[in-house]
This record gives sequence, C-alpha cells and structure tokens, in this order.
Amino acid sequence: YVVDMYRAVIEHPQWIPDTWQKKLDLRAGHDKGRIYRVYPVDKKPRAIPRLDKLSTEELVAALDSPSGWQRDLAQQLIIERRDKSAIPLLEKQIVTCPRPETRVQALCTLDGFSRLNESRRILVRALSDPHPAVRRHAVRLGGAILGELEDYLTRLIELAKDPDPQVRLQLAYTLGEIKGSSWAKDYAAGTLGRMLVADGGDRFLFSALMSSVNGGNVEGVLTAVLASGRDSRLNENLVINLLDLAGALGNDQALAKLVQHVTYENDQPATWQFAALARLFDSLGRRNETLADKIRKSKLPDRDALLEGVDRLIVAARRIAAEDSAEIDLRLAALRLLGRGRDNREADLKLLQALLGPQSSPELQEAAVAALGRSRDESVPELLFAHWRALSAPRRAQALDVLLSRDAWTAELVAAIGGDSIPQTDFDAARRERLLNHRLLDLRNKASAALATTMNADRQKVVDAYQAALASPGDAARGAILFTKTCAGCHRLAGIGHDVGPDLASLTDKSPEALLVAMLDPNRAVESKFLTYVAETKSGTTYTGLLAAETGNSITLVNAEKKEQVILRADLEELVSTSKSVMPEGLEKDLTPRDLADIIAHVRSNVPLPVRKEFGGNEPRPVVTDADGSLLLSVADCEIYGSTLIFEPQHKNLGFWSSIDDQAVWHVDVARAGKYAVEFDWACDSSVKGNPWQIAVAGETITGRVESTGNWDTYRRAKVSELTLPAGKLRLVMSAASKPQGAMIDLKSIRLTPVK
Repeated sequence: YVVDMYRAVIEHPQWIPDTWQKKLDLRAGHDKGRIYRVYPVDKKPRAIPRLDKLSTEELVAALDSPSGWQRDLAQQLIIERRDKSAIPLLEKQIVTCPRPETRVQALCTLDGFSRLNESRRILVRALSDPHPAVRRHAVRLGGAILGELEDYLTRLIELAKDPDPQVRLQLAYTLGEIKGSSWAKDYAAGTLGRMLVADGGDRFLFSALMSSVNGGNVEGVLTAVLASGRDSRLNENLVINLLDLAGALGNDQALAKLVQHVTYENDQPATWQFAALARLFDSLGRRNETLADKIRKSKLPDRDALLEGVDRLIVAARRIAAEDSAEIDLRLAALRLLGRGRDNREADLKLLQALLGPQSSPELQEAAVAALGRSRDESVPELLFAHWRALSAPRRAQALDVLLSRDAWTAELVAAIGGDSIPQTDFDAARRERLLNHRLLDLRNKASAALATTMNADRQKVVDAYQAALASPGDAARGAILFTKTCAGCHRLAGIGHDVGPDLASLTDKSPEALLVAMLDPNRAVESKFLTYVAETKSGTTYTGLLAAETGNSITLVNAEKKEQVILRADLEELVSTSKSVMPEGLEKDLTPRDLADIIAHVRSNVPLPVRKEFGGNEPRPVVTDADGSLLLSVADCEIYGSTLIFEPQHKNLGFWSSIDDQAVWHVDVARAGKYAVEFDWACDSSVKGNPWQIAVAGETITGRVESTGNWDTYRRAKVSELTLPAGKLRLVMSAASKPQGAMIDLKSIRLTPVK
C-alpha cells in the first residue's frame, strides 16, 4: 500500500497556537489524497480476511501468509486467546510449513505460550532448519531455557560452524546465558573460547563473544583459548581483552593463567607479550592493585615460578629497550614495562632518562616520557627538568601533561616555573588554565603567582583591548597558518584540525564581534557538552577533557587533538566538572591583535555566513543617539536573519520568531558610555508566553522571558532589563535563548534609555 497524503498541516492542533490556527486552514487537503494498493498485473489482489472472526485452528493456518501484517495480527490474536489447542498446530507449522517466515512466526508464537520446554524436540529440530533465520531464532529462544538439555546443547554447539554469520552471532550472545549444571556451562564456555580463537577477526562477532564472558565462565573460556596453542590466531587483541576482563571480574585464577601464557619462557619475546603485560599493569594500576598480589591470591601451585616469569619478561624488556639495533615496534612495546618490575626501578629510570636525549627518535622520546609518567616515582619531575631544554615542543607539552597528572609532581612543577627549569612561555593557554583552576587551593594560589605576568584576569578588558583589531579586514591566508598552529587541536576547518570543540560552521553568530568574544572570553557562554571534566582515579592519576561518552562501565574523556582516555567507573575516585569551557582563557598570550583579525578572517572565509533576508519596509541602517541620549532600535532598521523570522507589514513588526537561528541585528552608535534601560514594544499571545530571549552587545549578554500581552494584536511598551554600553559603534543582536515553543515574540522596537 502507498499513502499519497495531501494535508497541508501535519501537526496536531494542540501544538499550534490559537492565533496561528486562525491564520491557517488546518483541514486543507482533507478531501484529497489517495491510498494505492499495488499488486502484480497478472494476479488478483488477495482478499483482506477478518482475522477476529476466525477460529483458533484458522488463525494458526493464517500464519502461513506472505503478508507480514497478517502474520503479526494472527500471532497477536492467538496469544491473546491463550487457547492451548493451538500448541500442537503450531508445532506442526514449525515442522511442515514450506514458508520460512511462517516457521519463524510459529516458533515465536509457541514461545508466547511459555511452552518451549515442553516442545523441546521441536526446538531441537528447528536448530537444523534449512533456513538460517529459523535456526537463529531457535538459538535465541531456547538457549537460556534448554541449555542444560544434552540433545539441545549438543546441536547448539554444532552451530559454532554454521555458514550463516547471523546464526553464529546469535550463538555468541546465547552462550553467555547457558544455565543449569556445571557440565552445560563448561560445554558452553569451551565453545566460547574456541569461537574467540576461530572468529576473532570479525569485530562484530568478537564483541558479541566477549560480551558473553562472565565471572561464571571466564576460566572455562580461558582454558579453551589456551588449549588452542600459541599460534598467530592468539593475537594481542584477544589476550589483552581477556586480561582486562579477568581483572575486571576479579578472577585471580583466570588472570594468573593468562599471565602464565603471556610470560612463557622465550629467548626472543614477541611484541604482543610486552604489550599484553603492559596493558595488564595499566588496568591494575587504575584500580591501585598490583600484579604480584593478584598472582599470590590465585590457587596455582607454581605462583613463585609465575612471578619469576613476569620478572624474566621485564628483564628482557629492559635489555631490548636499550638495544639500538632492535626493531622500533619491539623497543616501544618493551619501554611500556620499564619501571614496573619488583626490582631495578632505579636502573629503569636511568634508562628512560637516557632515552630523553636528542640521540633518541621522537617515538622513543614519547614512549620514555609516557613510561616516566606511569612509574609514579617521586624523582620523575627532577628527571624531566634535567632534560627540559633538550626536549622538543611536543615532548615538552607531553611532559607538562605528565607533571600535571599527580598533585605532588604538579607542586614541583609550579615551584620550577620562571626559573632556569621551566619557562613561562612553555605553558599554552590550556595548560595554564589547568594550573590556575587546580582543585587544591594552595597550588592554585602558587600557580597564579608564578604565571601572573602572563595572564589577565579581567576578560572584558582583554576583549576591549583587542576590539580595534576588528577594524582590519584581516589576512585570511595568514590566518590559516595561525589557525593550524593555535586552533586546530580542537577545531576543524577547511579539512584541517580536530572536531573536539564546537563546529565553527554551525555557530549561530559568526560576526567578527561574536568570534572575538568567543576566543578571548570563552566562559561567557558555554554549552554543557563543551564543559571540561576532571577525573581522578583511585591510583591518584588525573585526566582532563570533554566528557565525550558514558556507559554503565566507563567514561571517555577527549582532549586536544581528539586524544581519548577511557576510564572504567570502577577505577574512578572522583569525576567533577570545572564549569569552564574546554576552550582555554588566555589566548592573548599567544595571539596579537593582528593575529586575531587574521584568524577571524580565515574562519569567516571558510564557513557559510548567514544570508540577510529582505522585506519591503525593512531597510537596515545605523541607529544614532537621539538628542535626549536614547536610541530607538526600530525593526525597520535592523538586519533580519534566520529560518522563520519575517518582517510583517501590517503592524511593521518582526513575526514568526520560531527558530533558534532567527536573529535581528542592529548597528548602533552610542554617544555616551553608561547604563541603559531596555524597553520593548511587543505583542505575545498568552498561549506561548515565557519563551526566553537574549540580547548580546559589546561582550555583554542580557536575558529575560517574554511576557504575554493577551494576544498577537495587542502591543505594549515596558522596561524589560538594563545593560551597560561603552561609547562607540556597536553591534546589538537579539535572538531566542533556546528553541522557542511556538513563536517567541512579535517585536516592533527596542528603546535604550540612559539610566540617571
């Protein structure tokens, strides 16, 4: 069937204001439109049955139809009647009906009677159905109920090699639900393990299989995985995921077995062994646990030998990390283990310090700084300070992040600022702000004193100081270079950068004045999704960034260059919002007024600028101060932008102010600085009163809610707020503070009167 609808207004009248209902014909098109029935030329259309008049036997027969609607309704009626005489008829449909859709529907209808346990022979037979959809639903419906039945479970396990990927995917989900006797759960766990090895290359199937690993079956899964041997199929991803899961489930026995597998004696350890053990150290470290304690808690008889195996692998990592001739990937993996052994930590720190030298590649330097950060050793700041002058700019930034991750290190960093160790110029705006908003008051105060010469706390003064830059048209080509250097870490424009912060193309106000305020005073108006969060783990490590994602088990923070940090909720000590934008204050330290003008020119040349709407009776022109010092902002003089806002000639007002991008813009010339009363001449129907409005001018934003005047034809003048204006030429923008419910306001004018 095809519905050809002609109704002009789709919305229900209850969502349309009364005054609009008077303007619109809400029934327009009700007498038009068609419903087409499409069927083959050489066939007659099927009769539409009255299913509610059929007997139970006839309803079961009605399931055998190519019409999905008919099958669904027949199933609904069968289940609602609860007539048990349908059960043998449904069982027969599952076995004999040639239509696979009907066999699936009959199987699901049988499940609606909660009779699958009594019909298990039918369900076992459905597992061998020639159509994969029937097999898949038989797996889905029977797994949790019949899992301990040997004939069902035996056939179920055989489907691990089913040619249809959807059947194997459903099996992966179902294997984690098998309950009953221990042999049944062990049988299912073994199949899970073998499927992980065989099908681990399919990321969807792998995720489904891993989701079925739980505290009750992890040892059985692990036994099956390890029994497959140490070949290429046991890749790093599988081992690492099992290590993480065993640790998260608190199964020390399974964890110890995996460590035994990872640390088997080998003259030349592989990259994956180093990476897997390092990942385990990371996971345990976030929970403030140690691998040695985990191994000792296991019931393995050779625990001491296992600890020696871990030590042996770390010794090999130490040797390979120092070998200039070793492959770079192997060295980088080995570096992740340095500083994590039970002994020789001092030797590890010396090796890491040596790798900070200019003789090391950038990759090795980066790995060395990261390893120092993981070590938690109190000497880390001193080691980094000693090599600071030799570090490249990216490595200095990385080292700052390491030092900012622990309070004790941060205290040493603050003490070193301004001396020979750490120049103030090494702190960009984001890292300066992290220091100046540190959770510890003492550190905040010391950081403020250390960085006082580079920060201006009064953001409006900074905005005012840079306002003159807007008189210049700006060099967009030079601005592109500056954007790449300063802004691309969090913004993407013209194919360059990272989309961490707001999409510049979607900004409502792209005027130079608005961009100036957004860059120099980013906390004046911040969307909640762009607030900075600080996460502290139980181990004392601090992470900062946007809260990009949340699940039941973890959070994801994203910072500059879209670097993600996933933190398990179990590892969190505290998660708090700084109530500040991820866009840092203090960019004036890095940008001159000319730089700012050039960046603004680059941004505006690469984003779609709003198109001014034109109406008869509306001729935008500058608003000048009257003799009494007031300014009359008539809507006849403003620029009109947005999806729905229009100039209505009847009352010479702005109407249909219904979209978030609707805005009116006046260019005003204020003769005298001071405080001004804001007066509206407006109308608003009682059905839509209370919509929030905002006015932005000269870096200040005032807000309020539209009061009702009774209806759209009744206008009223009244003071609604006050604002402070500087003298000079300004751009005043009025818009909705949030998406209006209905229409926000019908506006004739705004009058600004000096407050005496």
